[in-house]
Amino acid sequence: MRPRAYPVLLSLVIAALGCDRAPARVEVGAEDARAAAQPRGEAPCVPAIADKIGVPFIRVCPRDAPFGGERAPGFWISTIPLGCSAGEHGTLACPPVTSLLQPPPELADFRAPSPKLAAVVNAYTAHKVCTMRFAGRLPTRAERARARAALGLATVVVTEPGAGQPMRVRELAEWVTAVSCAHPSDLGPECKEAPYPESSISAVPWGMLARCAARPVKASAFAPIDLGGECAGSRDGGAALAFPCVIRGPAYGSPGAAPSPFSGFELSCEPPIRDAEHAQPSAVDLAAFRCVLPEWV
Repeated sequence: MRPRAYPVLLSLVIAALGCDRAPARVEVGAEDARAAAQPRGEAPCVPAIADKIGVPFIRVCPRDAPFGGERAPGFWISTIPLGCSAGEHGTLACPPVTSLLQPPPELADFRAPSPKLAAVVNAYTAHKVCTMRFAGRLPTRAERARARAALGLATVVVTEPGAGQPMRVRELAEWVTAVSCAHPSDLGPECKEAPYPESSISAVPWGMLARCAARPVKASAFAPIDLGGECAGSRDGGAALAFPCVIRGPAYGSPGAAPSPFSGFELSCEPPIRDAEHAQPSAVDLAAFRCVLPEWV
């Protein structure tokens, strides 16, 4: 049976994410707005990052046949998964995550976000946050695949099982829908919400989560690993946790990837807090989530 109401959980998420405020229109220049709406043959779409109610969004520009044979429209998607407030992790599942974004040359000065606590919730709550806070929606599977392949957009968790054991980088599941679902109060049966990507994890290994910041690099002396790979980390005797590897994000080697001056990501990490208290996932399926915005004009 499809969940219809989560009044306590939803009110907590709305309060923490600022949903009680009316959606604010981001000040995007007229030239940018025209570029986003330009048909084929006119001025090209220019990649950009803009802020809406404290959340950065990136423009994924139209590309000829990135997947399949049809020209897909451009869209805006949050560069980070929606997060929890500082005191909210006693009620919601809020694991520390690392956001990956391989920016195109036009955004080469983009600063990678700091590690944050991501809200891991059911699909209904995620949908309501996107519609109520941004007048947006969850991304479709096709949109999320484009953002992942073109810009390396991924939410990862770094686990350290214990001293002397290799660290592992895993992709955390995010909610997507089969089709565009913008109804403000419901996810219809046609939405077919599901975790994405298939290789991601949804069960959070709480006691092993390191808090890591990712820095995109053009070159690295460290050995490269892909998402899902392992790295022989080490302690320095203090708060730092060495991660002597460079992560190749999901855009690495992708035929749909945008040109980028960066080859991967280096991590700086803090060890897990073994006795940290977190909300335990319930029987309801949980995942992180991003939001997609309608065209800003």
